[in-house]
Amino acid sequence: MQSTQPSPSWQATVRILWVTQFATMVAFGCSLTFIPLYILELGIEDPRQAALWAGIVAGGAGMSMAVFSPLWGTLADRFGKKLMLERALVGAAVTLLLMGFAESALQLLILRTIQGSLTGTNAAVSALVASITPRSHLGRALGALQMSVFAGTTIGPFVGGVLADTLGFRAAFITTSVICFATSIAVFTLVHEPKAATPDQPTFHVPHLRNPFRNSALRTVLLLAPAIFIVQFALMAARPVFPLFVAELTTTDFVATLSGLLIATTGVVATLCSLVTGRFIDSQRARLLLIAAVLGSAFANLGHAFVTSLVQLWLVRILMGLSNGIWAPTYSATVGLSVPAARRGLAFGIASSASSLGNAVGPVVGGYVGAVLGIRAVFVASSAALILAALWLFWRVEATVEDVED
Repeated sequence: MQSTQPSPSWQATVRILWVTQFATMVAFGCSLTFIPLYILELGIEDPRQAALWAGIVAGGAGMSMAVFSPLWGTLADRFGKKLMLERALVGAAVTLLLMGFAESALQLLILRTIQGSLTGTNAAVSALVASITPRSHLGRALGALQMSVFAGTTIGPFVGGVLADTLGFRAAFITTSVICFATSIAVFTLVHEPKAATPDQPTFHVPHLRNPFRNSALRTVLLLAPAIFIVQFALMAARPVFPLFVAELTTTDFVATLSGLLIATTGVVATLCSLVTGRFIDSQRARLLLIAAVLGSAFANLGHAFVTSLVQLWLVRILMGLSNGIWAPTYSATVGLSVPAARRGLAFGIASSASSLGNAVGPVVGGYVGAVLGIRAVFVASSAALILAALWLFWRVEATVEDVED
C-alpha cells in the first residue's frame, strides 16, 4: 500500500500550516464569539430568544459539518488534501463575508449552516500535515498543530471583542473574512503537497482496537469516534451556562471579563501542554494518554460542581487545560497513524464529524440540564459522560499496542 513521501522541506510546510491554522482559529474566534449579541442587532430583542437562536445557529453549523466532513475527507484522499484545505478556507471566507451582511437571524442561520458544510479547516490541515510529515515526527507535528488551535481559540475572542467594540459586528465579520482569504492565498502559493511514494517504516505505535468492523484500515478511527464525540460534547455542554456559573461565585460587575479570563486560562494551559505532549507521544502509549486525559477532564468537570470560590474554579480550569492539552494531540496522532496515508483524509473527516456532532449537541443538552436541574448539574452530567468515554477506551483498546503500517 502506498503512502506519501515527505518533502525535503516538510518542516517549513508544517510551519506555514501552523500559521494558517492559528490565523483561521483566530478568525473564527473573532467572529463567532459575539453571535448572540449580533442576533440582538438583527432584530431579536428578547435576550432569551437571542440565546435560543444562538444555540440553533451553533447547532446548525455543527450538524452540517458532521454530515459533510467524511465526504470532504474522502475527496481529499482522492483529489488531494491541499485542494480540500483551499476549499475550506475559501468557503469560510465567503460565508463569513456574507454573514457580515445578514439582515435577519434566519439568514444568519442559513449562512452558518452552509459554512459548516463547506469548512472544517482543522480536519483539512491535520490531514495535510499527516501526509507530508515523516511518521517518526508526526506526533510532535500534530501536537504543535493542536497548539495553534488552542492559541487561536484563546486569542480570537479577545481580538473579536475589540473589533466588535471599535468597528462593529459587521466589520468584524468582514475583517475575519479577509484573514481567511489571505490564508487561502498563502496556502495556494507556499504549500506543496508531495506525490505518493513509498514511506519510511513507522516508528510510532498506536492502539490496536478489537475488531467490531471489517474495515481494518478505519476501525481504530471508528472506535475512537464515540470517545471524541463524548469529550467534545462534555466540553461544549457547559459553554452556555459558564458565565452564569461564574456570576454565582462573585459579586463583581465584570462577570464577562472574569469568564473570559478563566476560559483563556484553560486555553493557555492547553496550548503549552499540547506542545509538550507532542514531544512525548512517540515514546508513550497512546492508550494510556487518552484514558488519562479523559479521566482528568472528568475530574475537572466534577470539581466545577463543588467549587465555592474563584480561586478553586481557577485551579480546576488549569486541570481542564492540562487534560485538553493531552487529549487533542494524542487522539489526533492516533487518527493520523492508525490508517494508511491514502485514507487519512477520510480518517480525519470521521474524527471531525464526531467532534462537530459533539459541538452541536453539547450546548443544547447542557442548556436544558442547566435550566431543569441547575448549573452545577451540568458539570456532574459532563463528568459522568467522560467516565463512560474512559471506560469505552479502556474496554475497546488493548493493553498492548501494535504498529499500523502503510
